[in-house]
Formats: sequence, C-alpha cells, structure tokens
Amino acid sequence: MPPEIFDEPSRDIVELRPTPCNWHTKSYTVDEIKTTVLDCLKMGMPAGGAAKRARISLARLAQLRTADPEFDTDCEEAIAFYMQFLVGCVNQGAVKDWHAAAWGLERGFPQLFGRRDTVAIVNKLETYDDATLWELVQRATSTVTGGVADSVPDPPTTGGAEAAGSDGCETVARE
Repeated sequence: MPPEIFDEPSRDIVELRPTPCNWHTKSYTVDEIKTTVLDCLKMGMPAGGAAKRARISLARLAQLRTADPEFDTDCEEAIAFYMQFLVGCVNQGAVKDWHAAAWGLERGFPQLFGRRDTVAIVNKLETYDDATLWELVQRATSTVTGGVADSVPDPPTTGGAEAAGSDGCETVARE
C-alpha cells in the first residue's frame, strides 16, 4: 500500500472517536442512580456491578433499597425480567437442541429430573479391615471410571488400621 494512505487519519475514523467527557466528575441525583441500577439489573448485571456502574457502593445500594420499598420492588422486578429473558432463551434453544430442555428440567424440577449422582462417604476408615476397605475403594473407583479400574494400585500388603497410629495414619520412614 502506498505510504500516503497512512500519513493522515481518515475523516471517518476521527469522527468515530469518542469525545472527551466529564462523566467521572459529575454528581448524579438519586433518581439517576436508581434508573442506572434498574437498567443494569434488567440486563442481568449483578447488584455489585450495577452499583459500580451507578458510581455508588454496594452498601449504599442496600441503603437505597431499604429506605425505598418501591425501589426495592423495582429491583426485584428487574431481576425477574432478566430471569424471564433467560428462561425464554432456554425454551427457544430447547426446540433445536434437547440439551437445553434437559437443563431446564434439571434446574426447574430438581426433585423429578435432577441428577442422581450418589457418592458414598466413609467417615470411619479405622473400623474396616484391609480387605473390606480395599473392596470399597475398588467399587468407588470403578463407579467413577465407568467400570474401568486399571489405574487402581494393588492392595496394601502390610499394616492397615491396626498397624496405624491413633489418628489412622501410618508412619513411613524415608531414607
């Protein structure tokens, strides 16, 4: 490209540059702050982000909501508006992809359609002998790996809860 193109910036580019403003020094009225917060909440911004955008602290936002029950109700409605928008997006996606429908069912009706992943928690390892404990480890590992337990090491040959200290941990001397 010829160098003369880069000598002078294009008029279109110059006109698109933002003009300097003094928004950071301007003081806002309470109504302007509330409007900004509500607009941000309707877009899905968290309360902390909405407060920052309105140039107030989260504590000040909480004070405004407590002092003005109507504003508090408006904030809740703005959050509900965004939730309704997201549910609509999931419903539109569910028409094209079953994953969105499954997600909606899991989240909307967890008692009926929620995942049923169960994990056995063993609280007292010292009450099991080595063979029983080893069987529990193999079952848990095969459940996690989908039945493939090739990475499980061989069972311990010595010690166990009986040979361990009072806390259930074996002491191993390193050379």
